[in-house]
Amino acid sequence: MPDLTEKDLEALRKILHFEDTHPKENWFLGWEWHQVGVMQATINKFITMDLVARTFSSRSTKAHQLTERGRAVIEHQDILPDNHVVDTPAEYDFDSMFNDIIGYEDLKELLREGLQTEKPIHVLLVGPPSLAKTMFLLDIERAWGDIAMWLIGSGTSRAGLWDAIADKRPRILLIDELDKMSATDTAALLSLLEKGRIVRTKVHRQIDIKLDVWAIACANRIYKMSPELLSRFKVYSITEYNATEFRNVVMGTLVTHEGITEKDAAEIALRLVGRTHDVRDAARVARLSKRVGVKRAIELLVG
Repeated sequence: MPDLTEKDLEALRKILHFEDTHPKENWFLGWEWHQVGVMQATINKFITMDLVARTFSSRSTKAHQLTERGRAVIEHQDILPDNHVVDTPAEYDFDSMFNDIIGYEDLKELLREGLQTEKPIHVLLVGPPSLAKTMFLLDIERAWGDIAMWLIGSGTSRAGLWDAIADKRPRILLIDELDKMSATDTAALLSLLEKGRIVRTKVHRQIDIKLDVWAIACANRIYKMSPELLSRFKVYSITEYNATEFRNVVMGTLVTHEGITEKDAAEIALRLVGRTHDVRDAARVARLSKRVGVKRAIELLVG
């Protein structure tokens, strides 16, 4: 692969996006630097590397287009060298990840270690609503930051979703409500997990991008999901907390993420036992309690 910086790769992506989204008749002589948003000095560098060809030149105009080599660098190769392993966020203490979740020690270890392997391991968390499934995804997002991308299965069917994934190239996909994902998007996800590729039909051509991604997903049920998709995941069942576990989870979550004192968190946790199994109810109560008190917040939000 050519010796390119991340800024160079981003410039190439801009050029590729322009060529694939603008009809050829609008730039039949080639595109100019201001049309693609890339400085001429960078374009000149690409010319010397045979990534861009100059197609027209005059005193006032210099036109260009990507070469086949330039397209191949962006479309058919990883943006990192083949022997490069993506670093984890160095400033994050991964041993503390999931500390606000009680129990599930084997699952915590699987996710902590599985997300740092050289090749992807995909995990699907399955169980009724209001358990800790989404909390696992939120903790992963906090730890990994911008290299994790969040998807909601019930809301993925929209134009540009897979183009956005291809552009951002996340290391981790966090998928909530996988069981509600449309058939079209499920097929695209299966292709990504099975082959490590995103294939999209663009204007006048087909895009084929290699992408290794770790998928961590949640679902309430799996009986409607295809065996082919399920086979790509380690399926892990999440069970309900008992009363003691629920109190501990609520207290840990409210103190760590909602800025509630231990005393108030303990009161909220105690009052919610038997009323709900959803930690998100506790978070909502904590936020409203600052205005109306714990008891009234529970009456208004939980009943």
